[in-house]
Amino acid sequence: MYRRVRDVCDAAGFDLCRPLRVEWYNDTVEDRLRLPDFARPESLALVVGNTRALWPRLLEAARADRDLREDANPVERYTELSIEAAAGLPGVATQVRWAHSVGDEMVAIQRLAQISGLAYLSPANLSVHPEFGPWIGLRAAIVADVSGPAGAPAPMPRPCEECERACMPALRALQERPVGSVAALDWVAVRDACPLGRRHRYGDEQIEYHYVKRPEVWRDAVNGVRGRPA
Repeated sequence: MYRRVRDVCDAAGFDLCRPLRVEWYNDTVEDRLRLPDFARPESLALVVGNTRALWPRLLEAARADRDLREDANPVERYTELSIEAAAGLPGVATQVRWAHSVGDEMVAIQRLAQISGLAYLSPANLSVHPEFGPWIGLRAAIVADVSGPAGAPAPMPRPCEECERACMPALRALQERPVGSVAALDWVAVRDACPLGRRHRYGDEQIEYHYVKRPEVWRDAVNGVRGRPA
């Protein structure tokens, strides 16, 4: 079942998927952040994310789907359509929680990713993958009414021993600037400071849209106007 979900997600550009037991996460968070467990704490959870592989799949889908192309939040819409399709398992009850949700269905997705072993939560509040570094997105948690991995979670090793000399100074430099002087794109410097995953850095077009979300950036990307080498 895990392989099926992983393969469907991967085909849509969500190429990161890691299993865990719901109780591993639920035992560490307050009640409002807990995942459903179908009355069995050992239920399977899958944390789903993506690398830069998402962007070309998203644009391809938007070119073929007018509703997606014109949606105010195309990344979130595409995420929901794709992952809900992956989570639709015959004969198995599932529920999905979105990283972008707030309120009653909010999930501490970065903590979930670290507990699963997918990505380490750095002091600069970046989720850092051992291979892809901070160039990932965390999108959803799928919970299924089957048993998850046996045993206890293995502590995730800190993937980068250079953090205090890299991402933290970059973060402090932005925090020390006058209020109102930091633009959204300036925060990319914190990711860029991480020594891990540099060859997996998002392309400029993807970075600009994720950080700024201006409609014209999205429109030009879909139309191929602003395409740059990744």
